[in-house]
Amino acid sequence: MPKLSVEQITASLGGGVAGGGALNAPAAPVTFATLDDDLASTKHNVMLWGAPGRGKTTSTAFLGNVAAGMAPHTRALIIAPERTGLKLSALRRRGVDTSRLAVWPNRPGDPITLRGLLAVVAKVKADLETDPLSWAGVGVDTMTALYDVFLRIAGDDRRAKEPRAARPASPSGVSLSGTEPETGDYQVANTTLWKILSDLWALPCHTVLTAHERDVSASMRVPGYVKFSPALSPGLVTSLSGGIDVLIHVRTTDDGASFVGTTTAEPEFLGKDRYGVLPRFLVNPTAERVFAYLDEDITEDADPEQMVLSEDAGESPLRRVGLTVAEELGRFGAGE
Repeated sequence: MPKLSVEQITASLGGGVAGGGALNAPAAPVTFATLDDDLASTKHNVMLWGAPGRGKTTSTAFLGNVAAGMAPHTRALIIAPERTGLKLSALRRRGVDTSRLAVWPNRPGDPITLRGLLAVVAKVKADLETDPLSWAGVGVDTMTALYDVFLRIAGDDRRAKEPRAARPASPSGVSLSGTEPETGDYQVANTTLWKILSDLWALPCHTVLTAHERDVSASMRVPGYVKFSPALSPGLVTSLSGGIDVLIHVRTTDDGASFVGTTTAEPEFLGKDRYGVLPRFLVNPTAERVFAYLDEDITEDADPEQMVLSEDAGESPLRRVGLTVAEELGRFGAGE
């Protein structure tokens, strides 16, 4: 399939990559702002990524607790392509204020479209313009699932517009269905998701994204030549890791009892802390705790949950987090 032009990709997004206008529209008059306390942003953009069962959904849902600390009417929105991960009783048991959470799509199985998702973001933006305390933030759980949705849509749209003859059998003799993605599908999915991300990051509120992880050791097409990466396309990971404020790889402790986030880049994992204030290993990396660190409302020395990592914690399983990480890195190192 020929490479898509900018115009074709733009058309697939419904009118433009930047704000919905044509790419060759007249530029607005140029003005400049100063970086002072009044203009400095207090919102945070965070991504939590890791294997299933690492607490990413729960950590994102703690946006409800962030909302509860702002105003009686403040809420947080969770965009949940994987709606099955939001278990009300489990979230409540872990301390999430679910009364402050709104979820989209409204019902499991409701269709997700670019038009519908952009309308959701536009609604949040309009609400915030009217009342800055209406929304604390927006979470997307998971970006991996959302990417898969738009990759499938791109393929369906291509096949509907460009009927093709039945594909020949593969070398093994198995007939190919023609449903596998093509290069153009990935381009459309990448651009679509980047459009959504751009609109989300433009909102005057927090964003928390989650993603599964995948082994990229065979391709090594991710910045830093890491062996594990968020389960998104290499190009999208590159763009996202540059634009995000905080990128945290989440794992469990060696006994599986607690979640710990690695906030700095490791030989095998992408990580990022643009603020430079997060502990290297953050116990229980919920949205609420991450934001408290970023706002410097809490420091590692005064954090009771981090104290279990100190030398006087004896043989607490949490004390072995650093050692466990080192062991994992060694296991995937030169010995393999």
